Amino acid sequence: MGAIKAHMRYISRRGELVMEDEQGDSIVGREAVEGLADEWRVAGSLIPTISHRREAFHVVLSMPPETDSKAVLWAARKFATEEFALHNYAMVLHEPGSDPHSKRPHVHLIVRAQGRHGERLNPRKADLARWRQSFADRLNERGVAASATRRQTRGELQPAKTLRDHHVGGIERAAWPLRPGEKAVVTENRVLEAWKNIDTALAGSERNEDWRLAKEALGYVSGMPAVARHFSQGQRRQFTVEQERAQADRSVKARADVDSPAPVRRREKSRER
Repeated sequence: MGAIKAHMRYISRRGELVMEDEQGDSIVGREAVEGLADEWRVAGSLIPTISHRREAFHVVLSMPPETDSKAVLWAARKFATEEFALHNYAMVLHEPGSDPHSKRPHVHLIVRAQGRHGERLNPRKADLARWRQSFADRLNERGVAASATRRQTRGELQPAKTLRDHHVGGIERAAWPLRPGEKAVVTENRVLEAWKNIDTALAGSERNEDWRLAKEALGYVSGMPAVARHFSQGQRRQFTVEQERAQADRSVKARADVDSPAPVRRREKSRER
């Protein structure tokens, strides 16, 4: 229970940011946040002070910096209403305007594991994929272009902080070390190889639109945390130069093909004679 309470304090910035529950009520102030946590403890089966099972789940719904924060919050509300209608939950919007620690608009959503009828959340990979797609669909309804992508596809090996990360020995932890497992590293290598193949295929196309996509893909991949871990700054620069040179060579070849006169067939020459 201590982890849940600490997490609520964290996402609400100790009550400074507005927290919203499943009823749409606003929880503001540290005392109100503490009170909500106490209500959760007895909302169903009692959550013990020390529990050996997961009593709550933390979901982060995030979008790029230029996304409208109000649209992100609206989509998060719709998503939570559809997916967790029988559970207690609370959410907080973090955005650059109200939270100096935030670089992009995102919503922290905490959900009580046990529902009102006794059922417990036990999300599998298929459920997580459905959650991502559901949130993307709600954003699309609001006119925001969004697609559901896995964290690994974006080159992000480090997962979001869990409830436990925010409550270790009774204190909040500002940062935590990255300890990637062997399986995660293998997945990351496969993702980088896939992106490289995509960029090579696009750069080898004869279409200007594909060249533009190749350049955008190269810029996207170059900024991935995975690339920063795998390559030094010099190696990343060399990788970028090589990919851009390949695109430039293809562009020059295409222009040469366009500018060169079409060959004259021998039969046509003989006829002219």
